[in-house]
Amino acid sequence: MKVSELIEELKQLPQDHIVVLSRDAEGNGYSALDSNGVCYGNMKYHEGDSEIGLAKLDQESIDAGYDEEDVLEGGEPCIVLYP
Repeated sequence: MKVSELIEELKQLPQDHIVVLSRDAEGNGYSALDSNGVCYGNMKYHEGDSEIGLAKLDQESIDAGYDEEDVLEGGEPCIVLYP
């Protein structure tokens, strides 16, 4: 993906969400993007680790195989970038 393509993708997303980077494509760890490092769901931090979940369950998520257990209530809204 080129920078211009990423910018166009990000323009379509909520602009007040934090940006989170996934450690790998399987989602085995997440980190918030630092302003010196230049991550749609919710994120909670847990002593150096974090948890990612859906903000809500919609039909598209259900069709992709997600269910109520994948919804994370009360986290900080975020955008997750996967490698």
